[in-house]
Amino acid sequence: MLPLAGTLLQEEALLRRHGRIIEPGALRSQDCRSRYNLLHFHGHNALLDALLDALLDALLDALATAELLIAMAAHRSVGETFSVSELS
Repeated sequence: MLPLAGTLLQEEALLRRHGRIIEPGALRSQDCRSRYNLLHFHGHNALLDALLDALLDALLDALATAELLIAMAAHRSVGETFSVSELS
């Protein structure tokens, strides 16, 4: 089992130990990062993530199809010149 570290829970506990009032939004990831002088991190966008996942899936499918086409052509040509049109 992997150990779990809840960074926001740890930050909340630290702020409370130091007697800080936790304002709304103070436990957002970027607010916590800025307290530690970390660079701004652009969080994920669910719509963009879905679009990129779909694009990646399409690209991987295209690569797999191209690889199969090349393997089929190589198998059918047996060292001779071979035209892709001959696969049909």
